Amino acid sequence: MSLAAGDRLPSLRSNTMLVITKPDQPVIPIFAPYEGTEPYIFVSYAHRDADQVYPIIKRLHGMGYRLWWDKGIEAGEEWPATICDHLLQSTCMLLFLSPEAVDSKWVKKETNVAMMNDIKIVGAFLVKTTLPSALSYQLADLQLLPCEKFESSDEFLEELCKGISRKTQRIIRRPLWVYNAAQRHITLGNH
Repeated sequence: MSLAAGDRLPSLRSNTMLVITKPDQPVIPIFAPYEGTEPYIFVSYAHRDADQVYPIIKRLHGMGYRLWWDKGIEAGEEWPATICDHLLQSTCMLLFLSPEAVDSKWVKKETNVAMMNDIKIVGAFLVKTTLPSALSYQLADLQLLPCEKFESSDEFLEELCKGISRKTQRIIRRPLWVYNAAQRHITLGNH
């Protein structure tokens, strides 16, 4: 069997997958975006930030969080409707901010939809970023996590989890079997 970029390999567990990418493309997390009726987190990010975002959401998934991001769109689906439907059904939105994200029309749309529908937002800066005035106004009431404030990725992740817990009263984690922070490592953006 030969493999090409974009090929999906099912794993033994039905909720995981591995996507083969080209060498210059980011590695996609080896778990499938959540589909179901349990509370979950919608992940909003700029695709150019995937190298920073995917390791974080992979760790969150390993900690038991149910997450949906745009890799959960099936072939032939109308992706704007799919994204909006998943955002509206989510418990909260995890918003990763960067210069690329604030320039992304999709991140702006997702933020607008979340705000208009009272979806809780947990925001984190991947790198120091100046927010445009409209986005700054929308997010003015939120405490946004600046990754450069933290000495380690573990501290950043701990605060991110606290933010998610504060914003959501519903359970958005599946039961944990094993989680060992020492075995997982993420790299945050340039500080």
